Amino acid sequence: MADIIWVKITSWHALRRDNSRSTFCGLEVAEQDPISDELPAEKSCENCLRIVARKEDIAKARLPA
Repeated sequence: MADIIWVKITSWHALRRDNSRSTFCGLEVAEQDPISDELPAEKSCENCLRIVARKEDIAKARLPA
């Protein structure tokens, strides 16, 4: 999952890119929450994963054949 920043708030969530300091599923991110540029092999948010996967599907569909 390219260019996604992951943040751990009990489980791993995808961080929104609009500088709102929140995740795709709506959780607020604190300064001390750990971040990673790769999704660790731990518990993750299903909602964030679905949203990220859908955004990638849309991006791929827009690429010229």
